Amino acid sequence: QRDKKQVELSPPRPSPSASANQVTKIKLPENFPKDFPVFQQAVLINAWVVNGKDSQGISVVWETDEPVSKVVRFYQQKLKALSWNFELVSEKKDSATLSFSKGKTVGFLGITTTDRKTVISVTFGLK
Repeated sequence: QRDKKQVELSPPRPSPSASANQVTKIKLPENFPKDFPVFQQAVLINAWVVNGKDSQGISVVWETDEPVSKVVRFYQQKLKALSWNFELVSEKKDSATLSFSKGKTVGFLGITTTDRKTVISVTFGLK
């Protein structure tokens, strides 16, 4: 049996009477790896945690206006600099998938274009 804990379910949306700085901010889960790089020009739009019997899964999603190629280069450089093992599994003009690992943390990083935005999706498995 899995215990799914939703951190935030949907992107922040202002109420009709809310000012721009009153929008609820989505936060990274507490156990998000501290040394995993975050693309600073992206906005976090969703994050959740799933607890299994012997492991935990974390998924996070960001959006940015930057092109896929720039995001891919960022992650290739930062993952290497921070001693993460990674492999570029697939790369096309408008999408890329990387697998990564470090210690007991493994996962996938998907980067794709949708609705004129670049979406960065990261899924971790923690033991």
